[in-house]
Amino acid sequence: MKRFALVICIAIFLVVSCDNTTQTPVEKVLPPEEIVELDILKTLEVETSKFHFVVGWLNNFEIAFVEKEENNYYLKAFNINTGEIVTLFKESMIIVDAIIHPNKEMILLHTSTDSTSANVKMISLDGIVLDEISIASSELAIEWNDLNPDLILLTAFHQDWTYDVFLYNGAEKELNTLSLEDPFPKWLGSQIVTVHIPEHPLDGGSLHLYDWASETVEPLPYEAIVHYDTYGNTVLIVQIRNGKAEYQIINRDGTILNTWTLPVVSNYSEWVFPELSWIDNETIITFATNSGGELDNLSEPFMLVKLDSGGQVILNNNRNLTSLKCSPDGEKCLTGNSSEQLIDTLKQEEFNWLLLNED
Repeated sequence: MKRFALVICIAIFLVVSCDNTTQTPVEKVLPPEEIVELDILKTLEVETSKFHFVVGWLNNFEIAFVEKEENNYYLKAFNINTGEIVTLFKESMIIVDAIIHPNKEMILLHTSTDSTSANVKMISLDGIVLDEISIASSELAIEWNDLNPDLILLTAFHQDWTYDVFLYNGAEKELNTLSLEDPFPKWLGSQIVTVHIPEHPLDGGSLHLYDWASETVEPLPYEAIVHYDTYGNTVLIVQIRNGKAEYQIINRDGTILNTWTLPVVSNYSEWVFPELSWIDNETIITFATNSGGELDNLSEPFMLVKLDSGGQVILNNNRNLTSLKCSPDGEKCLTGNSSEQLIDTLKQEEFNWLLLNED
């Protein structure tokens, strides 16, 4: 058990560079029979007292969400094309969080009955409980392996500010403690990435690869990392170079798949960057702005942008920094405090798909 004294990558947002001052949104032309106009997409009406949260996209047209009815919680799916609502799972415990696996075949439910314990269920889309574990914790951070759903990293935070990092191997039904100083490790393929920040977060840190099978640690050749994320066998790293943020997506053999240079935004003693959605191992969608500087002094709103091999593409203007959940094909994104706004990234149109009604 380690003292929880390390705060990594909290409230960091990086934004799009002024290098591309005029960008024409790229539109993918679909055959007429595949196009669903925004004005015929269905809306979901939910009573505010019953609505719990939006989970995300099960596929390109179904959105998972959670409702509370009486003493039970219901995981449901809403079809934006037909308006059909299907109940996927009924849970008697509070659903604290839910994660849809990238294979879109399983959902992880973090549930709890009190403030000192957590229950984790893996269920199929048919509502069958595939596996279940319990962990003592007051808060729980979860990292589900993108490629192998049997592997889950769990960090249990306790009321005395200590924490334990666990690896659950569902194939072996084993829950083991890992000796990691980083409370927020991530998966890179079948191995684990951790960050070590020796001094100030503004200066960044180094990445290390931990092989849980052999319990060996290997330093990765990347220094001064101010932010990173992983997707399958690729890693996104961000470094500050000449006052700008350099994004790089790199695969396991060290090949650079994509690079972007973006202006950097700070919030006093921290770098700032928004949520992002991976579309594939070379493409991300995120929020951005045309200029850097202090977050409180920005003169322009954020934009929704796609970063891919073609560069930076503006998908939608005049955005606030909120949650971001994009469909697997990247053609629709949910934003807003309750994920109530749906943005069509091809047409650059938006509407309220979720209507919360007062009782």
